[in-house]
Amino acid sequence: MVDPTRYPDLVTHAFRKMWDAGVFLTLNSDDPAMIGTDLVANYVEVSRAYSFDVDDVTGLANNEVRAEFASDDERRKLFAR
Repeated sequence: MVDPTRYPDLVTHAFRKMWDAGVFLTLNSDDPAMIGTDLVANYVEVSRAYSFDVDDVTGLANNEVRAEFASDDERRKLFAR
């Protein structure tokens, strides 16, 4: 998830500062087999590293729905879930 050559651990990354500043962020896992993790694991890591609560996690998930290439109807269905 985080480039280990630039950040020794997730906590040293500026993700939380960017989140608190209102930067539009998403979590992604384009190729779980290649990077050795999946989206659920990314959520768990971020939640633990930055003490994200349910509202923070929901906000991340909502950002992902907003960012994806989907019709408005499909987005409404995803938000409803």
